[in-house]
Amino acid sequence: PFTDVGDPIVRAGVGAIDVNQFAGANGERFLTWKDDGNSQGKATPIHGQKLAADGHTRTGNSAVLITNDRSWEGNLVEAPWVVRHDGKYYLFYSANAYYNGTYAVGVARSDNPLGPYTKKGPPILTSNSRWVGPGHCSVLDTPEGKTMMIYHAWRAGAVNTPGSGRVVLVDEVVWK
Repeated sequence: PFTDVGDPIVRAGVGAIDVNQFAGANGERFLTWKDDGNSQGKATPIHGQKLAADGHTRTGNSAVLITNDRSWEGNLVEAPWVVRHDGKYYLFYSANAYYNGTYAVGVARSDNPLGPYTKKGPPILTSNSRWVGPGHCSVLDTPEGKTMMIYHAWRAGAVNTPGSGRVVLVDEVVWK
């Protein structure tokens, strides 16, 4: 059973959503979240902060990991998911409007869990002839040593169609 810790881990004036945690090189835990600024016409920074050993108390200062500063990102970045691979930290994130073909997945890389992060450039996962608006991913390593991305997208021709919904998809991440 779960026990309520009695207070939110993150509070933000415009709202904090898409909270997630990840492990650093030495087993430290970190938290990421998005400021829901797009709901009020504001920027949507993704923040990170170290967690105490109890797993729910933030320690030190928070850092802005990325903001929506690329044209393809539209008015938001969201859904942060950080993984460590070959000594680097990779921040996978979604951007733009989930309800149409502009939604996509980008990635940024850093030497440190709290940045600075450098964005790759164009998105790494975009709409195609079968799937529209892919995003909000999780990235996991399998016991066989593969890295897999789990995300959702609309079937082409069924975006925002009543009863269609988004479909969960899985693809292998190829590291270069």
